[in-house]
Amino acid sequence: KAPQSFDSLAVLPFVNATADPGSEYLSDGMTESIINTLTRIPQLRVIPRSTVFRFKGKDIDPQEAGNTLKVSAVLTGRVTQHGEELNVQVDLIDLRTQSQVWGEQYRRKINDVISLQEEIVSEVSRRLQTALSWETRKDLAKRLTENPEAYKLYLQGRYFWQKRRAPELR
Repeated sequence: KAPQSFDSLAVLPFVNATADPGSEYLSDGMTESIINTLTRIPQLRVIPRSTVFRFKGKDIDPQEAGNTLKVSAVLTGRVTQHGEELNVQVDLIDLRTQSQVWGEQYRRKINDVISLQEEIVSEVSRRLQTALSWETRKDLAKRLTENPEAYKLYLQGRYFWQKRRAPELR
C-alpha cells in the first residue's frame, strides 16, 4: 500500500515539560518557528499559530484537536530542558487512520535549537509525502541567524510580545 500524502497539518503547541516556567519561551518559540517554516510548503495548509495556541495548556486529545481544526495530520511535541541539555519528543499523527506516522526523540544542546528545528521540519515534510520543488527545499533551509544566543533572545522576545500585556512587553 502506497503511503498517503497529507494536505493539511496542525502543529499543536509543544508542551513545556520542564519544571521551570521560564523555559516556556522555548516550547512556544519552537512551535511557532516550525509553523512558520512549514507554511512555506505551497501545497500544504498549515493552521496558524493564532488558531492552534487556543489549545495551549489544555489536556486535549490530538485527534479531537485535529478534527476541530479539520486537518489530516497533527504534529505534537514535548520539550524538556535541563541546563544546556534539550530533549524534544515529536510525533506526527495521521488523523484519518488514527495512527502515528512518525515519532522521534531528539537530544541536543540548547545552542543547537536552530538546526534541531530544521531537522524536524525536514523530517515532517518528508513524512507528509509532500513533493517539494528545489526552490521550496532551499526556502525551508533558509536560516534567520547562525547565532544561537541571538536566536534564544529572539524566541524570548516573541514569547513576551505574544502576551501583549505591559509587564511582559517591558
